[in-house]
Amino acid sequence: MTSGDVLQVAVAAHPTRRGVVQVRVAGELDAAACPQLRAALAAAAAADPSLLELDLGGVTFCSGTAVAELCAAERRLAIVGGGVVVAAASRPVRRLLDLLGLGRLLHPGSARPAV
Repeated sequence: MTSGDVLQVAVAAHPTRRGVVQVRVAGELDAAACPQLRAALAAAAAADPSLLELDLGGVTFCSGTAVAELCAAERRLAIVGGGVVVAAASRPVRRLLDLLGLGRLLHPGSARPAV
């Protein structure tokens, strides 16, 4: 990750949907960014959401390590009856999830213009 590609992460409860926590990520999700992603996903899960909604529309690169973090979050929430959905995905994220057979995470309207 170069100095111009700083990862930006925001975690917030959804303002109108009870039990939904949103995580918005922008920048490069490479191996160096995974600790920050892991911390954000843990903070979101600590709010005990029924749904963790990910906005990855601003992600310019997504590594396999980052996808593993998303899958781990999905497994942790599934144990307590919650779920994970990618509500917005950049082209690189969408392509990687599709290639890995993880299209189930994508919300049907999650496409974003190419980054």
